[in-house]
Amino acid sequence: MGIFNGSESLFYILGALTLALVFGLIYMHKIYNFKWYATLLAALGIFQTIFTIAWWISSIQEGEPQAGNMGLLTFGVPALLLFGFAQRLISKKKAEIIVAEEPEAETP
Repeated sequence: MGIFNGSESLFYILGALTLALVFGLIYMHKIYNFKWYATLLAALGIFQTIFTIAWWISSIQEGEPQAGNMGLLTFGVPALLLFGFAQRLISKKKAEIIVAEEPEAETP
């Protein structure tokens, strides 16, 4: 028997994934200078997704696959909606940055 069983491995991996996603969000926020509400929506989407994964895997480990699948539906759809709204706000900001950086065409 190893150091970690299924439950400890799950939370170790979820912790590492959370850390990577939060650092990625901070990095993206610094590069693109998102509005505060776009960053908040992305952060809420990240934590909702992590919660959904933890709910699903722990329900499967406990022998309740129906509860896990209902958790995927109940918690996963709002996470996708949060990511969708955040992506829409971020892509709008990214398009504004690209338009502002385009040089004007010279007229002869």
